[in-house]
Amino acid sequence: MEQLQEQLASLERVIQVLVGSVENLNIGIAKINERLDRIEARLDKVEDRLDRVEERINQIQARLNSLEKRIGRFDERFDEADVRFEMIQFNFENVDKKLDFVIQEIVKIDGVTRYVDIDKNLKAIKS
Repeated sequence: MEQLQEQLASLERVIQVLVGSVENLNIGIAKINERLDRIEARLDKVEDRLDRVEERINQIQARLNSLEKRIGRFDERFDEADVRFEMIQFNFENVDKKLDFVIQEIVKIDGVTRYVDIDKNLKAIKS
């Protein structure tokens, strides 16, 4: 009987040690769970920030697309302006030719000195 009591006492000590170890494990697990909860909360904040950044990037991309369209329209207008400028230059060349013809016709008129003065004036205007 005495041996049985010693074994029971020994078993009680082992159980107490095991209970203490389990309690320590539970405390450790609770601390780990708290840390995991804090990490999860931080990750949620990071996810929210990433969502806001993604929204901002989408807004910036939309703005860039809008600017590209506007630049395209400006390019089209500048291309039109270049064509128009070339037409204007061409028309000025035609005006020069016509003006030269008019000057030559006026100079052909003999005996009138006034037309020579007009010729000089027209040449001055031309240049």
